[in-house]
Amino acid sequence: MNKKAFEMSAIAIVKLVAVMLLAMVALNIVITFGGKDAAIIKTTSEDIRMMVNVLAGISGDAVVKYPQDLAGYKLELTSASISITADASPHYTFFSLPDKFIAKGKIENTKEVCLFKNKREIVLSGCANG
Repeated sequence: MNKKAFEMSAIAIVKLVAVMLLAMVALNIVITFGGKDAAIIKTTSEDIRMMVNVLAGISGDAVVKYPQDLAGYKLELTSASISITADASPHYTFFSLPDKFIAKGKIENTKEVCLFKNKREIVLSGCANG
């Protein structure tokens, strides 16, 4: 066996392990400071914004249930924005509704969340409250 080649591959393995260790530490820091809540809040606010826009665009009355458990979050819907909070400052996502449409609703720590459309009013509420 070539001793020099063995030393080179051992050095490469040590460098690879060091890079992997640094990557794991960096990922741990990102998860600790960013948390999973930040991603859930951003995704949920965008989802609800799109749901409100779709409800405003269809004719007739409708009910849409959000498919994820939102217990532990506070949501507030207005005619201009959706805000979602989880133990920190709220995250706002803005949108615009057609004329004469109203969007409203405020819920906290509700597992099942629904959007109800009745004529030109869109209401954010718990699903059992519809």
